[in-house]
This record gives sequence, C-alpha cells and structure tokens, in this order.
Amino acid sequence: MDDVWITQEFGAGLRRLRAERGLRQDEVASGAKLSRTSIVNIERGRQGVALSTVYRLAEALGVDPCELLPQPSAPSHSAQSLTVTIGGRPDTDRRVLQQFIRQLESDEGVE
Repeated sequence: MDDVWITQEFGAGLRRLRAERGLRQDEVASGAKLSRTSIVNIERGRQGVALSTVYRLAEALGVDPCELLPQPSAPSHSAQSLTVTIGGRPDTDRRVLQQFIRQLESDEGVE
C-alpha cells in the first residue's frame, strides 16, 4: 500500500469528519494537542501522523479511531496488501482489526 495514498486519504477523511461535526481546524488542533498548521498539513496530505495522534484526533472529533483510517477502494490497493496475521491465521476483515483495537482500548488485552 502506498504511503502517499494513505496520508492523503487520512487527511481527506479528517477534513470530512471535521466538517461533518462543524468544527474549525483550530478547535480540532486544540483538542488533539496539535498546532492548527499541523491540522492543515494533515488534511492536505502533506503530513503523516503517529498512532497516538490518530487517537487524539479521534477523541477531539468524538469518533472511534477506526473511522479515521482510510479504506482501500481502488483495485491497486488489493486486500492482499491488507492481510494481517491474528492468532496465526490471515484475516483481511477490517472488523477484526477494529475489535482488536477496541480490546486494547478497554484494557482487556488480546490473547
């Protein structure tokens, strides 16, 4: 999967969610402990984000962190590129990854 594509799609998703919630860039920046310039750069696909920043942005927007993650839709981004091994078996289902993240968030851990 192409890093540039991920960065651009993440930024577009952030911009869409922010607009849907009627939030200004400076409001999201403040809630996520970032500068407004960082929000501008992220939304324009110029700046990638760390996992911890994804969580802070999600909190600032009031969404699940998974809602910020881009979903491959073009044929060039095949399911094979998203294969993740969980419990010794390959699984490309995004819901499994979402469940995994939720379990980590709830401090139940994953066995």
